Amino acid sequence: MSRIRFRLAPAIVAASTLAIAACDGLKSAFTAHVDVVARAEGEELSVTRFAEMLGKSRVPLQKNIAENVANLWVSYHLLGKAAANSDSMSAPALIDKAMWAALMQQRLQKFSLRVDSTMPAIDTSNMADKYANSSEFFAARHILFMFPNQDSTKADSVRRKAESVRVQVNAKNFADMAKKHSQDGSAGNGGDLGLFPTGQMVASFEQGVRALKPGEVSGLVRSQFGYHIIKRSEYADVKDMFNQSYIGKLKQAANSLYVARAQEAAAINIKPNAGKNLKELAADFDGHRNDRTVIATSKAGTLTLSRVAQWLNGVPQLDQIRVQMQQAPDSILATFAKQLATQEILLEKADSAKVQLDSAQLGEVRQAFKSLVMNTWAGLGVMPNALGDSLKTAAAREAEAAKRVNDYVQKLLRQEAAFVDVPHVLAEALREKYDGKVNSAAIDRALTEAQKIRSQADSTMPPSAVPMPGATAPKDSGKQ
Repeated sequence: MSRIRFRLAPAIVAASTLAIAACDGLKSAFTAHVDVVARAEGEELSVTRFAEMLGKSRVPLQKNIAENVANLWVSYHLLGKAAANSDSMSAPALIDKAMWAALMQQRLQKFSLRVDSTMPAIDTSNMADKYANSSEFFAARHILFMFPNQDSTKADSVRRKAESVRVQVNAKNFADMAKKHSQDGSAGNGGDLGLFPTGQMVASFEQGVRALKPGEVSGLVRSQFGYHIIKRSEYADVKDMFNQSYIGKLKQAANSLYVARAQEAAAINIKPNAGKNLKELAADFDGHRNDRTVIATSKAGTLTLSRVAQWLNGVPQLDQIRVQMQQAPDSILATFAKQLATQEILLEKADSAKVQLDSAQLGEVRQAFKSLVMNTWAGLGVMPNALGDSLKTAAAREAEAAKRVNDYVQKLLRQEAAFVDVPHVLAEALREKYDGKVNSAAIDRALTEAQKIRSQADSTMPPSAVPMPGATAPKDSGKQ
């Protein structure tokens, strides 16, 4: 079944005025204490301690990396706090806010099914003829005689070998001959390459398949890999695969047409500075979380940076996506903005159609979040039962959890522990319920001190292999 989706996305003024003023005061007070890099409930990470942690590790001393490490430290300690108090973060309202993007995607998928049900029925008669005349899907077997080490200078000897086998091959014995003679990985399957779309195979091979009718065997077909003997598979051999792919392609085309018409009707307008604004969001995600800057408009409403942040919050590997966004040309980001605006349009249509998730679907998303909590607890070694078996008071359990987290972070930075990821949805929920902050100004000081410590270390030590979020992976010197 096809899906409408895109891959690769209040103010109560009178009552909130004093609260905003109070928050601003706390923020100013926190920023003033530049000797503290981060706070997580009752735990503090000082500049001196953070500098020592970074300086004695092999983590790149870059601002974005240091911020990610500090944010991880906060998340880990908040997870420890929750574990010590047996708080599984299971309140539905908390989960639904954190998992908003996932819930909206589920609704869009459900709406897609509704749209599918209104589409005209697809003609499934004469599928064998459709297969024989298809220009989009092919199926074949082959016997490959490879050029040794892809050295085509030995093509003549390979061709002679292929010719001697070709005279023995026919449609009935093709699979057995492929098992005996083919020199690639398909030999064990009788040379079966299955069903493949046009453009997937190298041009000369595809041309060889196109020239055949189902059941026919080719002469020798040369490609950069060697010489092929090809049999185009008969419909009966690939019936289920072809039917599924053919019908799926038509449904995808129908859905694409539906979306295109919805986009046209909604009159999407991408703002000129959309690319610039999206890059700013990617560079400072938290700073733009409540940014009402408009990047696109449509009849469904406005798409703001804060709304983009909501959509992105549910994207796996968000830190890597943010790096890619900062490096992407504005034209790509404009397309991305249009995709998100389209999701907003489709979501409005789902609202109008009263498409909501049922209890089972809600339960599935909520259970996924609960599993995140359990998995990260296990990775950090702070499962509530492990803390509660020997420690009776909450204070004692919190102290033990904090100790285990600190020990884990030290091991992680020394490359002695596997990296435990805290997905962005979980990090957001933790900060929604508990108090956790990172002080950017203090990170600058810590990096300066860490560089001094690092400069005294052995310069021959290898670079870090710890997969810290935001780090650029080393270039692979091997094959592309």
